[in-house]
Amino acid sequence: MSDNVQKYENWRAITESDYVTMFIKTWFAFVATLRELYPKENLDEVIGKGDKVYLNPYLDDFQNKFYHYNKLDVVKDNILKVYKLGRCFTLENHKYNRFFSEDFYAVNKAYAWKQDTDDYELSIKYSRDTEICIHAKYLDKDFYIDGAPLIISVKVDVSDLISSENLSEAQLSKFIDDESAFIESVTKAIIDRASLSFIVQITNGDFNSKFDSKMLARLNSVTLAINANLVQELALMKETNIIKEDVLFSQLPCVHFIYKVEDGQTVPEIDAYKWFLNFVYFLRNALFHEIIDPLDEFWQDIFKCAYLALKEVLDGNIRFFIDRELVNSSIVDDVMSCISDNEEQFLPGLVEGSDVDEPNVQITKYLVSDDGIEVEFAVLIDYWASMYTVNQTKLVGKASFIGEGKNIKTKDINFSIDSITKVKGI
Repeated sequence: MSDNVQKYENWRAITESDYVTMFIKTWFAFVATLRELYPKENLDEVIGKGDKVYLNPYLDDFQNKFYHYNKLDVVKDNILKVYKLGRCFTLENHKYNRFFSEDFYAVNKAYAWKQDTDDYELSIKYSRDTEICIHAKYLDKDFYIDGAPLIISVKVDVSDLISSENLSEAQLSKFIDDESAFIESVTKAIIDRASLSFIVQITNGDFNSKFDSKMLARLNSVTLAINANLVQELALMKETNIIKEDVLFSQLPCVHFIYKVEDGQTVPEIDAYKWFLNFVYFLRNALFHEIIDPLDEFWQDIFKCAYLALKEVLDGNIRFFIDRELVNSSIVDDVMSCISDNEEQFLPGLVEGSDVDEPNVQITKYLVSDDGIEVEFAVLIDYWASMYTVNQTKLVGKASFIGEGKNIKTKDINFSIDSITKVKGI
């Protein structure tokens, strides 16, 4: 069957592709929860910016609000499968190689390293995107140009160095890279590229007559310093199994999480959740913009696992909404119960026999943990203070709750009057 015929058959089959369809529907439902959580009154903030304007604040709040509602045992295995399958597929298909550096490795944007000797001053720092800048200043007066030290700067984009070409077949078959071997190979590529650029700048510049064995020795000392620095970082990572801020780049989500999960140990997986949700956004874009063939066997498996994990995250969001509604109702019940016993204190001047409007609860802080839910809130209550005047009492307070769903109960609540103002009247 020709490639075109297979493509046409795929178009027909996509209507029967259950997991792709379920992924799409789940993604739309997931985004609907994000829009409910982070509504945008000004549509100009959203137009042309995609779903990231909703996803980013959700990721920021994930640990304190939504993580508690996700079941680790359900999500963990599918996140790991998505990671394995996605990583393998992007490496084995050259047209997807760029996604490998975007979705499975990260360059540390805060990276900066400096080394000064009697012969040179050397610095390596993040420049932009996946680009690093290597800056060398040679202090040997034999190489001064117009009375000033020789300075050479090289920029290296590491995104095309972090690819299948720098992984052996044995490494390609692994879920976790041999971190030291992989980064050493990329480091060598960085050094080779920098060294070549140094040589080109030297031989093409005004100082080409000074490029001799002594200059080559200086150049080699710089490249050796670069290599020693990065190899030292690898040793630190290997010994502590922790990604340090001074490491130039590292495998995602976070290496220590993946290692320990595969060893059967329980560790916090916030970073893995965040990686997964960002990767799901990539899947959404790849599918909607026809970057991938959703009928490909590999992508089918990826969408299946992505759907199962995303559905659980969506269910967690819905559990959050239900709990939030129950918390609001509990606050209203507790506040109104207290007010009914102290009307003169909280609703001064209340017209006898008049109705009190349903309180408007505004949650200003909402934290969820294994110990329960803690909130800070404001309650606005409108009431008739005379035949022509409506006053508003604003109460502020804190409350804590235990349990989930229909079992939520108030553990503690405290509030006080913040203000009483006239909102309507003559």
